[in-house]
Amino acid sequence: SVGRSASAGSRVGREGSGVSSSVSARARPTPRARCSEQRLKHRDSWNTSEIKIEELFAAYDRDRSGFLEQEEFRELLRDFNQGHAPSDQEVTLMLRLADMNNDGTISQGELHHALRAWHSYRTMDDSVLRLFSEFDVDESGRLDFQELKDMLTILNGDVPISLSEVQWVLDVGDVNGDGRLDRSELLGAVAAWYVHVDRRGSDMTELIREAVTRTAQDSNHSEVLKAGSHHLAKAAAMVRGAGGYLEVNTSATAAGSPSSDASGLSRGGTDFMAAWRQQGPPESWPDVSPGAVPSSQALSANTAVTAAGAPDGGGGHPRCRKLLLFLASAFGKFCYVFFPFLFGALLAIIGWESRDSVCPRNLDGILMWFGVLAIAFGVSVYIDGFRWARDLRIALATILLLLNGVGWAWSYDGRVQLHRDECGHKLVLWSMLVWPTVPIMLAAFGLYKCVTYLQHLRSHDERLQKEVLV
Repeated sequence: SVGRSASAGSRVGREGSGVSSSVSARARPTPRARCSEQRLKHRDSWNTSEIKIEELFAAYDRDRSGFLEQEEFRELLRDFNQGHAPSDQEVTLMLRLADMNNDGTISQGELHHALRAWHSYRTMDDSVLRLFSEFDVDESGRLDFQELKDMLTILNGDVPISLSEVQWVLDVGDVNGDGRLDRSELLGAVAAWYVHVDRRGSDMTELIREAVTRTAQDSNHSEVLKAGSHHLAKAAAMVRGAGGYLEVNTSATAAGSPSSDASGLSRGGTDFMAAWRQQGPPESWPDVSPGAVPSSQALSANTAVTAAGAPDGGGGHPRCRKLLLFLASAFGKFCYVFFPFLFGALLAIIGWESRDSVCPRNLDGILMWFGVLAIAFGVSVYIDGFRWARDLRIALATILLLLNGVGWAWSYDGRVQLHRDECGHKLVLWSMLVWPTVPIMLAAFGLYKCVTYLQHLRSHDERLQKEVLV
């Protein structure tokens, strides 16, 4: 974990800072009633980012241990920072901010706290340093408790703050333990305090805006293809294991002669024998040596093992439903990935076959080029790691939209309708069908994706609101 692989660095940072881990761990967010409007806006603007943190944490916590390895932590910070890798100094600072209870590990709640403080630190302007000069009355270059309290009150919009908040800022930022904050200690501590506010559920407008943004930026076809392949593999595994599973289940539940039970066990399913070879025969498993007659106790144990291993606990219909769900999910994902290629190829073929048309409008040419560019767009979504890839996708999408508009206008042009025989009835019919259908399908699919993202964001936001994000 971060704690295991970098615990020394983390603990050095905390010990050197003189921070009382118990004070930091016990510190509660400031109630919203005691915060200025500007401070509340600053805190609430972070809500959708907290959802992204949850998603990144789940993606990088590959072993589901509840904490991250150091390299996983760096990757998370890079993705959170829009692909820019953090420096070693930034990683060290993040570890110091995150490990609030000094246990050498980073929990999800601690990560939320650290990234909130880091965001505030990166976006806070120089007004804090100017205030520092104003309240450093004795020009000592440091702020004592009362001077810090007066400065924080100004930052809080003249809303009085509690003494415990002032003490918390001192504990977080006082590196040398002298009870004062100098300029270098001030900014990070104040940034952490400024966003340490009770969370409010996100407004629907914020969630809709985030859902629309995600829909517009959604081009991760590689992950969709992997997910479809994964679900198809699960369905195939269920089909392969169904025969053995059903035989064991049937033999175990029959009124049952020993011979039928024994034959069921001898045919007993790939999973049963694979587990036997990997783990050895547990005491609760029956003796399946040649000629052995299983006892009723052994058969009961085997029935329990088989039912426990079954996804539905022994019922056939739930198993079939899961199989159909996996197949439907895989089919939907494959259609999503391969549709641009199939649709583009179909239009290109239709346009090429109609190339001898003498239509007043070049219906065949625009169909063919639209199909070719649709295939090119499908290929472009798999090109990653290059700065020009996104620009290429935007350019192709713009050209496709323009071609669609021109094709729609040409299809319903009066001259085309008067010269259907010269144009070809098939070509005109395809043109009149394709060009209105494409934007309708794109709009419907975009709306579906947007609603799906919105439901996902609402679910995460409600869960975050119920938890205590320290």
